[in-house]
Amino acid sequence: MDSAFIFGKSAMKRDELLLGRPYGGLGFIVQKSLSCVLHPVSDIECDRLYACTLKLNDVCTLLLMNVYMPCDNNYDEFALNVYMNVPHEVNLVIERLSSNVDGIVLGGDFNTDLSRAASRHTANLTSFIDENDLVPCLLHLNCSIHFTYCSRVFPFSTSVIDHFFVSDLVASEISSLHSIHDGDNLSDHSPIALHLNIGCQFQHISPRVHLPKPAWHRASAENLGEYKHVLAVLLGTIECPLGALYCDTPHLCEHRGEIDAY
Repeated sequence: MDSAFIFGKSAMKRDELLLGRPYGGLGFIVQKSLSCVLHPVSDIECDRLYACTLKLNDVCTLLLMNVYMPCDNNYDEFALNVYMNVPHEVNLVIERLSSNVDGIVLGGDFNTDLSRAASRHTANLTSFIDENDLVPCLLHLNCSIHFTYCSRVFPFSTSVIDHFFVSDLVASEISSLHSIHDGDNLSDHSPIALHLNIGCQFQHISPRVHLPKPAWHRASAENLGEYKHVLAVLLGTIECPLGALYCDTPHLCEHRGEIDAY
C-alpha cells in the first residue's frame, strides 16, 4: 500500500502450525499525506494489545490502543483470566505515557456487550473504564451504532461487542460513530468508524513513478549476445561528424552545430 504506513502485529505463534483461520491481528494504517508523527509503543508483551502515539503537528498528541479480547462466557476461567490481563496491560501503557499525551483512544474487538449485566467480562470492563475515566463512545449523542456483530446461526442474533473508549478531551470532539454494514465484508463483525473534529494538516505526496531497468543478473548468455549484436547495429547507424574530429582550430570550430546534433 503505497499511500499509507502500516504498523501492527499478530497474536499467532510463528513456530506453531496454524489450525483454522488466522486470528488476533492488531495494527494501524496511517495515510502518508497526514502531517503527523506516529511511534509504536515498545515493550508490550501482551499479544492482544498494540499501541502507538500519534502527534498531529502542534495540535495534540494522542495515545492510540487497539485490543482483541477473548470471547465472553461465564464458564471458561482461562478466558476470564486472559480478559482481565489485557486491561492490566493497557493500564501499564496509560501509566507510562499519560503525562506525554493529550488524549486517549482505545478501540477494538472487546467481545463484550455492555448490556450483559450478568457477564463477568462486562463487570471487569466497566470497572476498567471507570478507573481510567474513559468514556464509552456508544453512549455519545452522535453514535448511531445498532450492532457490530451478527451471528451466522438462526435466529441471527445481533450485539454490540466492538467499541471505542476515549478520554474526556477526545469525547468532546466526536462528530460521529457508526457501524459499516457492507456486503463485501465476509466477517460476522462489522467495522465501526469514529470521526473526530481534531484539526490536522495534510501534505502533497507525489505518486511513486516506476522506472523499469534491466535485470542484468537474470540475463542468460544468449540474452547478452543478442544485446551486444543489437547495440553494435544501432551504433553503426550513427553518423559521426568527421569534420569536427579532424578540425585543427578547435577555438574557432565551425562544427558546433554538427557536434550538438551528434
